[in-house]
Amino acid sequence: MYDVALKRSGPTPKLLKRELNNCHRDAAANMGEFWHERYRPKHFTNAASTEYGYTPRQGERGRPFGKGFDRSYTGHKLKLHNHSRPLVFSGESQRRTETMDVRATAKKGEAFVRVVLHAPALNFRYSGSPIDMRDEMTAVSQREADAIAIETATFLQFRYRRVRATETTTF
Repeated sequence: MYDVALKRSGPTPKLLKRELNNCHRDAAANMGEFWHERYRPKHFTNAASTEYGYTPRQGERGRPFGKGFDRSYTGHKLKLHNHSRPLVFSGESQRRTETMDVRATAKKGEAFVRVVLHAPALNFRYSGSPIDMRDEMTAVSQREADAIAIETATFLQFRYRRVRATETTTF
């Protein structure tokens, strides 16, 4: 009599759905953390205004002097806080978004991530105003989307390797 051993190994042989969902949830959480650490601060810089196409505020595209400018939103912000950064007036919303709150879920092989920014002032919207600070804050450029996808794929490969399983069946 002979014993025959069939050995299967690899990154995901007969990977349990639970383990696969855990891998995908961890990858989604990593994606949210990556965006929060790398791209969230960028939304509060002047470079973001052009990259994401923010709606110009009153006084941004005019001459920076005179009564009209001083009474505009940008002039008022410059006078009180000495800056003209987008999505920032006093800096309170920027400080509130520094708290990382990433919520990732995974079901049936699909993973979702939600990055919660605890800055309610970014949700305010005046009727008739074309400015939507929530859309501006959550905008992602194509270059950023590509970088996030590469980071997520790298993380997912790492997680699959950690789950590497070997199955041996003896007849």
